[in-house]
Amino acid sequence: YTFSFGNGTSLGFFGRYNQYDAARGELEQWDTGLNFWPADNVVLKLDYSRLDRAGANSEDVINVGVGYQF
Repeated sequence: YTFSFGNGTSLGFFGRYNQYDAARGELEQWDTGLNFWPADNVVLKLDYSRLDRAGANSEDVINVGVGYQF
C-alpha cells in the first residue's frame, strides 16, 4: 500500500511470505518493509526478513537502501 502526502512525497509498505524447498532443506521466509519517496526519483528503503530453516536456527536480516532514478 502507498500513501501520498500531496507535496511530492509518499510512503509505501509491503509484506511477503515465501516457502520453498532449497538444497539445504525447507525454508520459510517472512519479509516486511517500508519505502519512502522524498522526491519523485529518490527512494529510501528499509526491510526486515525472517528466515526459518527446518532443523536450523532462525535468521533475522535487516536491509537498508537508497535508490535514484535518472
